[in-house]
Amino acid sequence: MSDWYSDDPNEDEQFQSRRSKSIFTVGLLLVAGFFIQSTFAGNISLNSGNVVEFGQGVLQTVSCDKSVTLTPQSSFANAAGAGGYNFSIVTISNLDTTLQGCAGRTLTLKAYGDSGTALTAFSIAIASDGTFSSTDGTLSNQGAQGTSSSVMLTLTSTVASANVFKITLESASTILTCATGGSCVIGNAGPGGGIIYYVDAGGGFNCGPTFTSTCHYLEVAPYGWNTGADPLNIWANASYQSTAVPGIVSQSTALNDPTEIGLGYKYSAAIVSQGNDATTAAGLARAYRGGSRSDWYLPTTTELNLLCQWNRGIVQNATTVCTGGALNSGTGASGSGLLAEYYQSSSQGSATLNWVQQFGTVNGVGNQGGGLKSASYRVRPIRAF
Repeated sequence: MSDWYSDDPNEDEQFQSRRSKSIFTVGLLLVAGFFIQSTFAGNISLNSGNVVEFGQGVLQTVSCDKSVTLTPQSSFANAAGAGGYNFSIVTISNLDTTLQGCAGRTLTLKAYGDSGTALTAFSIAIASDGTFSSTDGTLSNQGAQGTSSSVMLTLTSTVASANVFKITLESASTILTCATGGSCVIGNAGPGGGIIYYVDAGGGFNCGPTFTSTCHYLEVAPYGWNTGADPLNIWANASYQSTAVPGIVSQSTALNDPTEIGLGYKYSAAIVSQGNDATTAAGLARAYRGGSRSDWYLPTTTELNLLCQWNRGIVQNATTVCTGGALNSGTGASGSGLLAEYYQSSSQGSATLNWVQQFGTVNGVGNQGGGLKSASYRVRPIRAF
């Protein structure tokens, strides 16, 4: 490689030795609020007032993409006698997220000091459908053009240092599973340790605490999520058993409609916000932390009906009431352990009633009825992602 420059001749040997690795290296010029493209490298130690190095960057191939661009960002954190720069954001752009490129792989980014010591390492997983995920910070999709996508990662913990010298980017060839951020099919083990029971084959559905995010899957908590058979819980505490929950539209009939898929999170949060604790169905579901996830909730009538259809081996249809089939009450890896009883939904019928659904045959398979908020029915949390 003939187009790189360094003030330090010792760097020549260091850079040449990396040519055989499947990495992409860029330098980070630590100037407050300044974005740098991958063709620059530098390190300025402001505390000492000395310029340690400034030169052109070194480019090497990433195994899954040859034209990716990294744009790191730094900001100055002021402190009396101890101010410094925080490397906290990096944008990856022009990234091939097809299966022929980086889809189904994990990108590992490392920040190094000028001594060659790794300051931090973090990763971004790319599912087989090209979507991103990371446990090291907050991701913001910057849009896609054709087969190339751009994503910005804001680190959970910043690298507070005036000596960030370069960043490397490596790709792992391991194909992701549903549980580790890959695409999912019904029956897969999900990221929360449950089972995928519904897959949206189209553009996804609304979800999240404000019902404004987009999700593609519904995952049901596994048998034993509450250390045994599904518990019996009331829907509301005594103080709220005759009071409608603000934010939930009361339905005079059980609603089975695609618009209710993913809505259970918002409904469950509203039930808890009213003052209902973990002794209630929604409160217990929201308190569940399977897979270290905090987004479990009590399903709506539609989500509960889809769960009944999956559990009984019926073709899923959001507008058709669950009927027929045979209950799968097994407790093994592929069994749900769901009981032939009524289960609670987060959907509200009136000030005193909520909607429940029969998973067995009492009153008819899939019977949806109004249950008193003071009555106890079975509880099984779900999550959308």
